Amino acid sequence: METVKAQRDAYEEKMHARLDELQAEVDQLRAKAEATQADAKVRFLDEVAHLQKKQQEAADKVQKLNETGGHAWEDLRQGAESAWHEVSDALDKARKRFS
Repeated sequence: METVKAQRDAYEEKMHARLDELQAEVDQLRAKAEATQADAKVRFLDEVAHLQKKQQEAADKVQKLNETGGHAWEDLRQGAESAWHEVSDALDKARKRFS
């Protein structure tokens, strides 16, 4: 049977991979923003900044997972999942708005 630490470590690794993928998409959106006209560029960059804020919130929750022990990590895992869904939704909205 997997230990709580092993479960936490596996989940943290999964979330770091998700965050890396998200960073690549944010970088693509930022590059696209840089290539747009001035007025659209401001809106686009604002959207990217909002997305990066959500991304940082998710990364902070993942970091807290590493700092917890025992069964407390399950509560933080749920918070990390919630933050991930918010980031994912924000990314989907940004993609739709600027595609």
